[in-house]
Amino acid sequence: MSFTVLPLTPERMGDLDAVFQARGCSDAKKCYCMYYRLTHSEYRGQESSTLSARNREAMLGLAQREFAPGLLGYLDGKPVG
Repeated sequence: MSFTVLPLTPERMGDLDAVFQARGCSDAKKCYCMYYRLTHSEYRGQESSTLSARNREAMLGLAQREFAPGLLGYLDGKPVG
């Protein structure tokens, strides 16, 4: 087994989607790791029906910056964390 860690880039957003769609990630796929990046009112002000899509777009915006907003873990080439 091989474990690799790579920075989140716009090209790897599909891999982040795969991690959040995995079994057991019900809360993470709504949050898209934006909970700690938004103020309480910004986060709570979102409608639950658009929460995931809006947070994903916000994360994509961060991934387009010079410095990666986070890391992705791959096990044997598959995104796992």
